Amino acid sequence: MRLQCAAALSLLFLAGCASPDGAPFPERIKFTSPGHFLYVTQGTWDYPANSASGEKERLSWLADYLSRSHACPAGHQIAQRILGYIPMSPKRSVEDQEQRSITYVGNCLS
Repeated sequence: MRLQCAAALSLLFLAGCASPDGAPFPERIKFTSPGHFLYVTQGTWDYPANSASGEKERLSWLADYLSRSHACPAGHQIAQRILGYIPMSPKRSVEDQEQRSITYVGNCLS
C-alpha cells in the first residue's frame, strides 16, 4: 500500500511539472501582433539553456507546435534570442546558468 501511494504521489508531482501542451520543458508562446510571437522557455537539466542539444530540442518543439496549430502556415523565423541574465557570484552554480530563461522573438513568414 505504501508503495502504491508513493508511486501515485510521484506521478502527480511529475504531472505538475509537465507543460500543458506537451513540451518537455517549461514554456509559453504569446502572439504579440499578427505574425509576431514571443516564445519564452527555460533551460532544464535535460535541455540546458546554452547547449546545442537543448537549443535543437526547443526549436524543434517550437516548429512542431507552430505547424500543428497552423499559426505560421508558411513557416517562421527567429529574429532574436535573449538569454536571461543571471549575475555570476560565488553563490551561483553552473546549474543556475543552465536553467535560466530564454526568450525567442519570432515572426511568421508570408
